[in-house]
Amino acid sequence: MPTPPTRTVLHLVNRLDGGGVLRHVLDLADGLTTFGYESRVAAWVPEQAPLLNDPRFCFLPLYNRTGSRKRAIGALRAMSRLRQLVAQENISILHTHSRYALLLGQRIAAMRPHVYTLHNLFDDERAAALIPRSVIVPSSALTALIPTRMKDGSARMVHVIPHGIDIPGDWHRRERSSRVFAWIGRIEEGKGLEIVIEAMRILRSRGLEDVRLEVYGSGSQRGAMENQVKEEGLAAFVRFYGWTKAPLNRSDGVDVLIFSSLALDALGYVNLDAMARGLPVIASDLPSVDDLVLHEKTGLRYARRNAQALADAMQFAVRHPERMLAYGEAAREHVTTHYSMQGMLTRTAAVYESLLQ
Repeated sequence: MPTPPTRTVLHLVNRLDGGGVLRHVLDLADGLTTFGYESRVAAWVPEQAPLLNDPRFCFLPLYNRTGSRKRAIGALRAMSRLRQLVAQENISILHTHSRYALLLGQRIAAMRPHVYTLHNLFDDERAAALIPRSVIVPSSALTALIPTRMKDGSARMVHVIPHGIDIPGDWHRRERSSRVFAWIGRIEEGKGLEIVIEAMRILRSRGLEDVRLEVYGSGSQRGAMENQVKEEGLAAFVRFYGWTKAPLNRSDGVDVLIFSSLALDALGYVNLDAMARGLPVIASDLPSVDDLVLHEKTGLRYARRNAQALADAMQFAVRHPERMLAYGEAAREHVTTHYSMQGMLTRTAAVYESLLQ
């Protein structure tokens, strides 16, 4: 039987400097080889980023050295590199992962099959006209919102493909006190950490003296968040650990994860990782996690920006550790069933096949 021709996918992103998009793109690039797809990845990355040593990677000089602003001359140079890459690598499919990438993609691969993963649905979807007919979303909630954000959203072929992870096999049930909460992520505006800190203050005012919060992450707002903790008199109850590789592997004493994002985020890999380890999640009512964090089934939900509501949910967790333990077990089963790595790869490969027909 003749060997099928090599099919190469170009994953195009404006920047990959951490977070879920980086993880998602690399999972696809690594995993889809078993389905007959080789991958190339093009983006801006910071200095010393591991991707710079990956032979599949093409650096795009879209930003200045620190990544704080776009460069017009850099965009022109990036376009030249992309055209050369597309010609040399015989790209079969263009897979874009950001709004800026859509603009670049339209200019360098207009005649190739194109799919766009909508990681976040922005309030101002200015790039809507550039979005191709085939769209991948990680949550059914985003499917429902697309027609309301785009004039011709109903014309898109939308594929719901949840992000997937490798489920850890060494998990074991352990008793939890539900008194140690963890927050993991980039400490930036829109992530809602200030709401969590305020909820901790409320819990203290209610007499819950032994509740703790562990914060894993870094970002431009870390200093402001640490100042808020000091001003609220919470330094003994909230600890900042900074950026930590695989924080859930180092936080065995954590009982509950808090996901406090206010907007933009998709599923949040941190939710998947926690739930796969049997941790219940207290999550904001962000629509993109509606399929994942099920209220009073795999965790608890609360109204975004409402510290009082978050404090109520955290207090419930403290008062009902047995219920939270049951939610954690249900969370692991839910992620194992619906959010596996193999499922994500299989569905993505099926979308690619449909584009090539």
